[in-house]
Amino acid sequence: MLSQGKAPAPPAPPAVTTQAVAPTSAPPNASTAPTSEADKNPDPVGTSSPALQEINETAGNLTTNPMGSFGLGVLPADADNVTGAPDIAHFIDPTVNESECTWTQEVTSTDADHDGHPETAVINMLGTCTVSREGVVVARATIAREVRAWDNDSSGVYNALEARQGIEADAGPLNGTYQYHARATWTLSVKDADEDGKPDVVRVTFAGEQSFDRNANGNAEFMRTVTASLETVHNASADVPNTADIALRVYQTYNLHDDGQHEYQGVLEIAAHTIDANHDGRNERATVSTRSHETLDRDHDGRPQLARGRAGRRAERPRDGDRCSCASTPWPAASSARRRAPDSRTR
Repeated sequence: MLSQGKAPAPPAPPAVTTQAVAPTSAPPNASTAPTSEADKNPDPVGTSSPALQEINETAGNLTTNPMGSFGLGVLPADADNVTGAPDIAHFIDPTVNESECTWTQEVTSTDADHDGHPETAVINMLGTCTVSREGVVVARATIAREVRAWDNDSSGVYNALEARQGIEADAGPLNGTYQYHARATWTLSVKDADEDGKPDVVRVTFAGEQSFDRNANGNAEFMRTVTASLETVHNASADVPNTADIALRVYQTYNLHDDGQHEYQGVLEIAAHTIDANHDGRNERATVSTRSHETLDRDHDGRPQLARGRAGRRAERPRDGDRCSCASTPWPAASSARRRAPDSRTR
């Protein structure tokens, strides 16, 4: 049976004798050395000082040049510089030189009432394209297109159209492979219920991915995905839409050490909305908002050493013709740069 007595008291700490000691003096032959630049400008998170200087960047800079404000000091400006590869603007809206492409095409239609006005029509196209410079192929692409149109009342005017386009592309040949790979899809939807030739609704979407492997070793150092959409609505038979909505989202990652692990991540979102109620080509209201967030996690432990988030919004309300009353409202910027205490875990 266990004893019901009290537990013994913990032992008293050992006695310690302390003694005040005067600070030691420098040796007689010691000399004074100037403080180094590294000591004056320490780099607590292992990144370049410009990144720390940009931490408190204003929302205005993000609105003026959103892509140029990205990087946290570690993303090279030429990370997407590959011969034959498009920049982000031409990735979303490419220019296809038809003379550099070979196409096959198939067209089918249905005319149920035999009045000469097909109720449906389908066009399928497949193209292979090559881009050459000084006789050397620097880029290649495969393009697939499908267009479907409907004339439900067989009037001879199509009142609905749906189209899709897909592209797979490579650029920058090096050592038997390519430094750049991309794939993207576009969709187009048009509706003209009253068949007046002025669409009631137009919607365009885009989704694509780019990868850049500049040393062609199989590890893409820089990757970028983009989604975008544009929608216009006509609530009356007018040449000018009364509303328009635009959205853009860019996500990108960068691998500092070319080992397949991406330490840097960033995302940018831009949205715009316009209202032109009387269809005079002068918007009564227009708003633009931007948001971004990026992180740097050098040791891949899921806790970024450097993180930054920014947002901004701008609203415009024109009055008296072309004059406008404009208001810019910067949203609070959330930024953090921290140095963690040494981790006691064994690495």
